[in-house]
Amino acid sequence: MSPHNPLLPDAYDVAWTVFTVLLIALTVTALTSLIRRAHRLSSMRAMVWAVVIIAAPGLGAAAWFGVGRRSPTERSEEG
Repeated sequence: MSPHNPLLPDAYDVAWTVFTVLLIALTVTALTSLIRRAHRLSSMRAMVWAVVIIAAPGLGAAAWFGVGRRSPTERSEEG
């Protein structure tokens, strides 16, 4: 009898599952934010952001929240 129970996942399985779920949630949240702000962007810019968010889920979503979420008019008003 093996000491490893196949019905209980190993810690790394749980960690990867949590990581994957969080990455999917971040991507969906970024896409939702993009859709809500799409009227402030040109259609080409919105499409490029959508491709970036989907192609690189973690980095693309982080870039959207860090840089892309602010519209060009908001950036020019800051200084």
